[in-house]
Amino acid sequence: FAAMTEAQQEAGSYRFEMTMDVAGTEITGGGEASVGSSPTDQAMSMTMSMPGGMGDIETRVVGTTIYMSTAMFGMPGDDRWLVLEPEGDDPFSQMLGNMSDVLAGADLQSQFSEYSDMMEVEEVGSDTVDGTDVTEYAVTTDVAAALEMMGMSDQMPEDAELDEVTYSLFVDDDALTRLVRSDLGGLGTMEMRFFDYGEDVTVEEPPADQQTDFISFFEELTGEELSEEDLAELAEMMGGGN
Repeated sequence: FAAMTEAQQEAGSYRFEMTMDVAGTEITGGGEASVGSSPTDQAMSMTMSMPGGMGDIETRVVGTTIYMSTAMFGMPGDDRWLVLEPEGDDPFSQMLGNMSDVLAGADLQSQFSEYSDMMEVEEVGSDTVDGTDVTEYAVTTDVAAALEMMGMSDQMPEDAELDEVTYSLFVDDDALTRLVRSDLGGLGTMEMRFFDYGEDVTVEEPPADQQTDFISFFEELTGEELSEEDLAELAEMMGGGN
């Protein structure tokens, strides 16, 4: 895993595509990312096609700040972006603000390296991915560790019956990840393909006049001012409460 992280940082950038199917609901997406040696050096843009007529949702990460298009709230004509900070005090930032390192192009290489002591790894054999020779590895970890990797350790349901999550990693001779598959702990399937390592990638934060915070946006959406009690209730509903 350390070699994978080092190879990714040396490449400096990549593009990716993903598909996820949970309970028959499919989500597709793709994007590009630049990576460095620290979270402040990272940047990512990703567009996901959501089910239920929600359309495309765009997310950007610049440093440790997350920008999410307001289309996720069913407002496809709105060009504004919600700003989520790791230390933000609004419920949305508390729930998702610490996921910037995960969202930055689904930085799985670094995540696998950081949590390697929680995983069992077995070499499966040789294969090819998009014409590139790779070695497949089977990686198994418990659900709690998988959620912690994704910055969602506080969202594990108390009555969850899931035991472990398995991943299949396909890594080329330069230690670059080309494909990741997972069974999502039995909940569905996930597949991510990585390509165009080292190509030019430009990700910029949205224009300042298009940025808004969650509280201002929510108050405009509902037409009501949020009280401290409202914020506390929202935080509890969204898993951001303490």
